[in-house]
Amino acid sequence: MKYLKKYKLFTEEADFDVNITDEPDLKMAKEKLATLKTNLADYKTKKPIIDAAYLTIKIDDDLQKKTEEIMGKTDIQSGKDRNPFLVEYLHVSNLKRKINNLQNELVKDKLSKDDFTEELSLSTESSTKASINSKISDITNRISAKTTNIALLSKEVTDAEKELQTKMFNVEKEMQDYIKKISSKV
Repeated sequence: MKYLKKYKLFTEEADFDVNITDEPDLKMAKEKLATLKTNLADYKTKKPIIDAAYLTIKIDDDLQKKTEEIMGKTDIQSGKDRNPFLVEYLHVSNLKRKINNLQNELVKDKLSKDDFTEELSLSTESSTKASINSKISDITNRISAKTTNIALLSKEVTDAEKELQTKMFNVEKEMQDYIKKISSKV
């Protein structure tokens, strides 16, 4: 008999079907489990799509349309809930996008600094040299500011990703606890 109970738990974990004879608490727990299971699976499949969209799409309106296409427009009050894990991951993707943009600007600044340094070496007039030196110092200041900003944003990204992973782990653990509660009631 104990093997039959384990098989029943196995089949119940597989699909979490709500039966008509289920008590309201059990029914609600099964529905919550099914929602959590789909949210976790949805997160794993749509995360790379969101990353690709945030790193390739340059126009904000197009990016918003793409995220609405991926996740939907509705919020909790107006209809079907959006996946909370994906909503939180949008913040991480936005930070990654800012880092990518800063890195691109950093490369441009370094190239222009190299151009001005070369122009400085070719210049003979003192007024031109002073002007180029001031431009080089401005670019150097921007480069250092962007470098520190990138470091801060990178730390924020790792912290946000770690927090999201911890939250997902806790939700999965909660889901397993619900499975145990459901199986003990059956």
